[in-house]
Amino acid sequence: MPALTRDNWEKHPNYPRQALLLGSHANFLRFTQALIDQSKGFSPPAARIGAEFERLLGALRGHEGYEESKLYPFLTRRFGLQVWPLEAGHTLLHNRADEVLVAVRNAPSSGPVPAVRRALEAYRQALVTHLRLEEDAVIPLLLKLPPAEFDRFAG
Repeated sequence: MPALTRDNWEKHPNYPRQALLLGSHANFLRFTQALIDQSKGFSPPAARIGAEFERLLGALRGHEGYEESKLYPFLTRRFGLQVWPLEAGHTLLHNRADEVLVAVRNAPSSGPVPAVRRALEAYRQALVTHLRLEEDAVIPLLLKLPPAEFDRFAG
């Protein structure tokens, strides 16, 4: 079996079991990029971007809740995973989200919203950094699990 580096994950027989986690991450990145793209034009207004961002936050907070209440504790017990950098990433994302919401609140009702775009870009950069760190820490451990153990954990 090849080393469990990122470029070898897809070759691992347990990789398909990671589709939900990795797919969620990819969707979060696509959605934040779409919001950034929307913020570059004159439409939609900042309030709509803010509403869409809040929907994204709902999904992200649910995802983080799963990670912090189930995934991280399991990997800590099973493999001794140090989760403080991952939890610190969640804290940074919450702070960046607050910055986006403040920028939305302070944005004009029409026209370009450069402050919203900058806040969204800072949020997305924190998200990219966090997801990369998290995937590099978590996926190799999940791939090491025997399929039956992963199924018991995930079920």
